[in-house]
Amino acid sequence: MITYPWFAPVMWTVFALAVVSFVSVIGPYFTGAPWVPMPFDAARRMLQLADVRPGETVYDLGSGDGRVLIVAAREFGATAIGAEIDPLRTLISRTAIALLGLRSRARVARANIFDVDLRDADVVTVYLLPKANARLAPKLRSELKPGARVVTLTYPIPDWEPVVRDGGIHVYRI
Repeated sequence: MITYPWFAPVMWTVFALAVVSFVSVIGPYFTGAPWVPMPFDAARRMLQLADVRPGETVYDLGSGDGRVLIVAAREFGATAIGAEIDPLRTLISRTAIALLGLRSRARVARANIFDVDLRDADVVTVYLLPKANARLAPKLRSELKPGARVVTLTYPIPDWEPVVRDGGIHVYRI
């Protein structure tokens, strides 16, 4: 019998990639927030409608590959903080932020969005499903300071009245 010394490490690598893929692709369907890439134009428009100013702090809950963070830091001069539970997306966004030289203004924590402290947020962006938005609403109300803005894409926050509505973008003020 012929053995190949490289076979076992390759198989373990394939297995590890399969597990990461399952967690990254299939797992989010069970938590209510699958990753759907947001167009950069939508991220830019969300931040424009929220009237983000240089020096403000923008949180992106469920930050995916970091598009909102990149636009907020690069084009608006904001401090951008992302929360992403998916380890693969967290790695992708951290890499993009580093490659673009934005580490001084943008960062991503691998965290559950319900565990993130939002007290210093000026703007919070979310691109989540309705069920997740509804679960998130009490946290936003209790932690955000008066005047903070919440911006959603596609799905509004139930029972909240937006101050600005533009297509699928909803802006709320606390």
